[in-house]
Amino acid sequence: KIKGRQHASVSWSGASSSYVDIYRIGVKISTPKNSGGYTDNIGQKGGGSYSYKVCEANTSTCSSPAGVTF
Repeated sequence: KIKGRQHASVSWSGASSSYVDIYRIGVKISTPKNSGGYTDNIGQKGGGSYSYKVCEANTSTCSSPAGVTF
């Protein structure tokens, strides 16, 4: 958390595409360059739990879900 707002750092390796799709709780939230890292500025206050997965862009080749709890 930064100033009470939720932020999650997502990191990955092994993707071969130029871009990846980032999913939070099953909903695509971003398609950044395949740099190996992304910060999700959730912006909510308080606690919460979220699951993330990273997929090669526009494919069904994905990581296993990983969770974060605030």
